Amino acid sequence: MMSGSGAPGRPRAGLRRRCGKYVAGPRRRAADKPEFACDDCGRGQRRGDGEGAEARSHRQRRDVGADPERFVQFIAQSRLAFSPSSIATPYFPMVPLSEAQGLRDADSPDGEPAARTFRMTANLITDIAGVRVGSAHDARLASGVTVVLFDEPVVASVALNGGSPALRDVELLEPEMMVERVDAFVLSGGSAFGLDAAGGAMAFLASIGRGFRTRGSRGALVPIVPSASLFDLSNGGDKAWGRRPPYWEFGFEAASEALAGPKSFELGTTGAGFGASTYDLKSGLGSASALTSRGFRVGALVVSNSVGRATRGLTHHFWAAPYERAGEFGGRGFGPDEIDDALTLRMKGDEPTNTDLAVVVTDALLTKAQVKRVAIMAQDGLALALRPAHAPGDNDAVFAATTGRASAAPDLRDLTEIGMLAAECIARSVARGVYEATALEVDGAQPSWRQLYGQ
Repeated sequence: MMSGSGAPGRPRAGLRRRCGKYVAGPRRRAADKPEFACDDCGRGQRRGDGEGAEARSHRQRRDVGADPERFVQFIAQSRLAFSPSSIATPYFPMVPLSEAQGLRDADSPDGEPAARTFRMTANLITDIAGVRVGSAHDARLASGVTVVLFDEPVVASVALNGGSPALRDVELLEPEMMVERVDAFVLSGGSAFGLDAAGGAMAFLASIGRGFRTRGSRGALVPIVPSASLFDLSNGGDKAWGRRPPYWEFGFEAASEALAGPKSFELGTTGAGFGASTYDLKSGLGSASALTSRGFRVGALVVSNSVGRATRGLTHHFWAAPYERAGEFGGRGFGPDEIDDALTLRMKGDEPTNTDLAVVVTDALLTKAQVKRVAIMAQDGLALALRPAHAPGDNDAVFAATTGRASAAPDLRDLTEIGMLAAECIARSVARGVYEATALEVDGAQPSWRQLYGQ
């Protein structure tokens, strides 16, 4: 607790009980207390040694113990491991320094920082612990749903730059809104019909005990599941679904798969990306991940149904090529400086029937306002990978979330790097979605990148 002058002072009345909650071990007798010790439990070191690290860290915990927000911030900044009985949030170690340290690595090409060259396990958004992905689709319908599910509710926000959004429960993600955490995000095809998918995902989550419990012992659980959908109604699939569109069932199935399935998942023509396309190529579901120089994890998942192009003119060179890692979308490079038609405006159509949807996640402990800033920065990844981006006929919705599982608190530089890498992961994910896609088996289907340019 802080004294009136703003400096740490003696605990006020009633703090003893709070101190005992956070500090294990019996209270010591006054005669047994060393000097420079806690006034309540006696932990510390004797005079002459100065205030040692143990006493100092304990005093800091004691001083912030009565303020929940300050206590959470202190936990994030501390390198101490707490027992599960002490706090609700588990302690997760940082990435080993040998894997992700902003130092010159003798074994890395051109002496680049190790964090730039270290490749995470699967190069997917699920490389961040606590994140799961599941998809469901119907090939005849040429549409589907993808669910990003979190093991526990996460702080989240959103950035919207497109002119034609189809959204559900997205307003609550703004920093001034009361709801702080979400259980999942749902991305779907089907335009406004696809927003039903969130209902199916919510039903599944409620069935396993997830969600906000309403008043009363028998109150219903209400999972928080913001969602966005893309327009794929004119891709050649059979959309004659009768009285009831299938997206509710897709949402239930995709959420179930996310919980039960493996951490890795299919890219390309699958889930919400099944019916997606760009101006001249089949597109799909893409994902990528990265590490910051201090070891914070960043990942993205994207469904690109863009009005424009992902490649530079009529070539195999992706706009996102400068950010490619380990040949993840063909390794063809950026190509020559001058490419015919590369800078010409090419659009799929003049109607608002295009959408780019993305989710970015980090493990850094961020506030809702900071997550909003990450979402804003991440939006630029669409501009790095697509031309044009943020058009009047696009959706361009980017959800952002943090699991908060890293063991160190990010500073301003870390936050900036997280946002930068989130944008790069989105750009890479767009290109991976196009690179991994396969053409639909319908008349007039757009070709896939691999059909035209091979592996």
